[in-house]
Amino acid sequence: MRRRAPNHLAWWVILALIPVPARGDDGPAAPQEQPAYADPAVRRVQAPMAPSPLQPPTLPAPPTVRPPSLPGLTGQPAPPSPAPLTTAPPATQPFPGSFSTMPPGAPVSVAGVPVFTGQPPQMTPGMFGGPPQQTTGLAGLGMSGIPMMIGDQSPDLVLRRVSAASVPNPFPPPTPPPTPNPRQASALSPSVRGLKIAENQSPRPQDRVFFTFNYFDNVNSALNRHFEAPVKDIQVYREIFGVEKTFDDGNGSLGLRLPLDTLWSKPTVPANYKQFGGTSTSVGDLSVFAKYILKQDPETGSLISTGFAITPPTGPGNFAGASYIGSSSIHTTMLQPFLGYLWVHGDFYLQGFTAIEFPVNPDQVTYMYNDIGMGYFLFRDRESDRFLTAVAPTFEVHVNTPLNHRDVYNANDPAGSPDVVNLTYGLNLEFRRNSLLTFGFVTPVTGPRPFDFEFLLLFNYRFGRSARRPIPPVISG
Repeated sequence: MRRRAPNHLAWWVILALIPVPARGDDGPAAPQEQPAYADPAVRRVQAPMAPSPLQPPTLPAPPTVRPPSLPGLTGQPAPPSPAPLTTAPPATQPFPGSFSTMPPGAPVSVAGVPVFTGQPPQMTPGMFGGPPQQTTGLAGLGMSGIPMMIGDQSPDLVLRRVSAASVPNPFPPPTPPPTPNPRQASALSPSVRGLKIAENQSPRPQDRVFFTFNYFDNVNSALNRHFEAPVKDIQVYREIFGVEKTFDDGNGSLGLRLPLDTLWSKPTVPANYKQFGGTSTSVGDLSVFAKYILKQDPETGSLISTGFAITPPTGPGNFAGASYIGSSSIHTTMLQPFLGYLWVHGDFYLQGFTAIEFPVNPDQVTYMYNDIGMGYFLFRDRESDRFLTAVAPTFEVHVNTPLNHRDVYNANDPAGSPDVVNLTYGLNLEFRRNSLLTFGFVTPVTGPRPFDFEFLLLFNYRFGRSARRPIPPVISG
């Protein structure tokens, strides 16, 4: 039997199918082929890049991201990207329409649209202390936030004799005495005069309505004892109602003041004779005043102003309508030119008036008034949602000098008046930036004292340009 030759072709096919790894000494191994299911982008990133000695390798470009196609919008271009934010230069200049300086890098516009518009407001360098503040004409914080002058005496307690015809002469004593001097059967009581310009007033013209209450205790007690007056324990109550309105952009103002006077006293004569004292109430003389600013500092609110007040005899001839006060012929028109001033430095302020009040009838006394007051803000809140916005105590000195009729002990001169110096202590409370409540206490320091003490209550409500607007919050980037 014949043997068959081996099939060499089959062996070669088997050997060709067996993979043979490449040897390390024969060169680098060939890279393995990626599977067919690999992502082409991944293959491009993982593909070997032959380094070039002259050129750095080039990274492949990132894949292009296309906006998603929405139903109905297929084929429309993608919306444009928002414009980048533009930044301000490093210089510190005010925002257009803001209330602070612009910090570096703060945004001014977005997509070409300005964030803040308008003109930059005026900035005052810290009139009340602290950072610069915004002022808008007379309505700024420093322009109308200073409290009013409190004052010292209202009415001016010039002494006037009780009518001698009303007093029994002589008094009937238990035993017959010598006849008393008719001059000693007289009483000295407050006369009817105009209102001092320093009473519940500010050197600055303002838009306001106001109210003043005065109480005087033991009026003219020293002189009543000296002249053996038929009354004692005189008490005076006065309420003053007023209004003031500005004009010429707040540089001037016109105002009215109308008092309501009440006089109360005890009699000293026997009950079976004509009685003195009791209570009398009457509307007093209407006072008209005008103020105008001569010069002012718009940054601090300091100023010098002038004005004029006139008090015609619109009320009764006797103070509070009391029948036992005589010499009504002295009741005349009072004229009062004045000069006002206000100086502000931080939280401290100083203000005052110098005035001369002279009568149309020379039988009445002519007075020179020098009134000066100072105050300090212990607390002040610039936020608009607070109820109590300022607290400021104040101290005032009032010097009242008669230029004629200076002999106060001359019983033949019913207009005789002493030199009077009064000290006023007060506390100002501001509410909601437009209402001011003031408490005051007055003590005379010279004699004969016109009264033992005086208590005052003042209320002012500002409106219009004089209302203190709240300072807007600081806006920054």
